[in-house]
Amino acid sequence: MEFLAEFRELAEIIEPDPTDIPVRDENDRIFLELAAARPPVDFLITGDRDFEWRRYADVPVISPALFVKTILS
Repeated sequence: MEFLAEFRELAEIIEPDPTDIPVRDENDRIFLELAAARPPVDFLITGDRDFEWRRYADVPVISPALFVKTILS
């Protein structure tokens, strides 16, 4: 819980715009819309295997483990 509280302090709220980026699971569309938002997000953090590409809308997709290992270290 402490991690999430600290993370929220650093997070920036972004309102996504609709996008037509292809997606296998329509429930994931909101995350792709976030990737295509302006200003662009720095990266998407997910362990969802539906995100098979390494980038969406020029935004890198990284795993939670990689986020903790490289970004938070």
